[in-house]
Amino acid sequence: MEIFFPANNVMLLLYILQLMLAEALFVFPLARRNNFVARIIGGGVAFALCAYFIPILIYQITPGFLTMSVFIISLFYIWFCFNHSFWDVLFCGIGAVTTQNLADNV
Repeated sequence: MEIFFPANNVMLLLYILQLMLAEALFVFPLARRNNFVARIIGGGVAFALCAYFIPILIYQITPGFLTMSVFIISLFYIWFCFNHSFWDVLFCGIGAVTTQNLADNV
């Protein structure tokens, strides 16, 4: 049980928060699905839990896919909330990851 709550997972939580904020910049003009507020809240809770626990489990097997797994989970969250094609969602996701990375390194 201690693998889920070590002190160094604070960096993972900060990455998830930074990625969500960067995604908000890119998905703002997209068309929203029905019941958008419920999708944002319910999907956001599911996203936060999955984006925290799944990468930690994957990290035990292959350490190199921590941020990639959070990115893929975030793409599903964007697709769940917005009514756009996979390519639009991927474009917004890549832009958000790039923005997050630049902001973190600057």
